[in-house]
Amino acid sequence: PNTQGSSQQQQSRNQASRKCCGCPTCSEIFNYDGRLLRAIILIVILSNVPFGNFILYPFTLFSTWIHEMCHGMSALMMGGKIISLNVYSNGSGLAKYQILNTTSKYQLAFITSAGYCGTAVIGGIMLLFRRSKRAPRIGLCLIGILILTSTALLVRNTFGFSTLIPMGVLLIALGWKLPQSVVGDFYALLAATCCLNAILSVQVLYAIKSQEIGGQKVQSDATAMVDIIGFTSWFWATTWLGIAIASNVIGFMGVYCCDSRPRALNMSQAAEVDDENADLTSFSIEIS
Repeated sequence: PNTQGSSQQQQSRNQASRKCCGCPTCSEIFNYDGRLLRAIILIVILSNVPFGNFILYPFTLFSTWIHEMCHGMSALMMGGKIISLNVYSNGSGLAKYQILNTTSKYQLAFITSAGYCGTAVIGGIMLLFRRSKRAPRIGLCLIGILILTSTALLVRNTFGFSTLIPMGVLLIALGWKLPQSVVGDFYALLAATCCLNAILSVQVLYAIKSQEIGGQKVQSDATAMVDIIGFTSWFWATTWLGIAIASNVIGFMGVYCCDSRPRALNMSQAAEVDDENADLTSFSIEIS
């Protein structure tokens, strides 16, 4: 019997298995992830041209809102109470909350870490739905509603009130009225900037231990973690940076593990290869 055709068939199956494991090829990324690539290219261009950062400024405020909301929601989860949630013109924010006297240091550490970790996780979750047909439209409207609700209930400073309300209304309008292709591109841009800010915002923790926010001096989250748990502010900054990178990778790769289109393409290609090898094996047996 001819074993050459059999070995080629097994090799082709192994290659097909590697293609179907969920890891995207460059071709798949360009063919199926165009909206994310366009968002990344736009962010890079705007970050390096005059007035580009002015266009990205609302996205920075959006990430700040998520950061402070994560602090507040984590305090609620630990049995505490949110007092206020303010966003300032320099891109900083401050969430004030009350916690129970029985709150342990680990619960307090969870609340303190929730700002950076929560922003990274939410950015990764948003990335997971970037190629969905309905999720971008629903996501923009839902985020807009949450911004308006939190502003009405929690925001206490003029700048935060005057910027978050138009932002919430605009997101609802865009999610409701934009064409499907455009709303998907805008959602991808929002997710990409959130993920990028989750990574880049950590760098300030390596340089400062406190800063003035809203007219008062406030410890950085990393410095607060040192007081609660120990270690160094660099340790916590690096830990949160690793979580942000991991969340981005999971958000990017998760689509290829769950989406059937690239996998279906690979499966059909693998079937064609198996058919060709089957014909080759049959032909080899006939002439042997």
